[in-house]
Amino acid sequence: MPSFGRAAKSYDLAGSIPTANREDIQKRRAEEYKKHQASIPFRVSQYAPWSPLLFQVSLQVTKGVLSLGSQSDAQSVEGGGKKFLVLEKLSLEELNKLLAKVTYTIPVYHIHTGDLVHFSFELHEAVFPIAIRQPTVPVLFDMGTKISDQVTVTTKTFMRYKELKVLIRSLRQFYKDVVLIVADDSFTPEKITEENVLQYIMPGGQGWFAGRTLAVSQVTTKYFL
Repeated sequence: MPSFGRAAKSYDLAGSIPTANREDIQKRRAEEYKKHQASIPFRVSQYAPWSPLLFQVSLQVTKGVLSLGSQSDAQSVEGGGKKFLVLEKLSLEELNKLLAKVTYTIPVYHIHTGDLVHFSFELHEAVFPIAIRQPTVPVLFDMGTKISDQVTVTTKTFMRYKELKVLIRSLRQFYKDVVLIVADDSFTPEKITEENVLQYIMPGGQGWFAGRTLAVSQVTTKYFL
């Protein structure tokens, strides 16, 4: 656990959740993770099934290097640790086992790029892509049981407190517990003390785009308005 302040005191965040609600929250988070997994695209490359695979094949890439995991098969490999690799075996079964040990490594750090692998045998060639991506950490929200657990309202204001108070009254009339985030870049800011209203005071006259970015950055629910 990270520590904060000079006293180096740690905080057990799990302990802040009531025990009676913890199981329901975990179930909802698990459902959110399933939805995240389902949203990750998966591409399948298909090639003609009639291509005759013989017992010597070659692979070639542009950016990375190809290697074989086991050194015991070195006598059947040419070009390991380079941009090309030639594999040779006496039987199809042995060749397939050898192909299963091939690894691809890119020596330059890049979080969003790709490469093409040219897989050749006799006069036939197949090309398939390698996507190089930084794995994304899923953001899992507790969807709760109320609209206030799912939606946050955001707004940007500049010297329009009368209109802002009208918005707050209207919001409280229909959605009492929904949090309202206010990005305020007024030159003479007026403190808003309404319940469930988070007011962020900015330097004066920063503009709509800066205010919108600030307000959205403070949202902790899955959806915002």
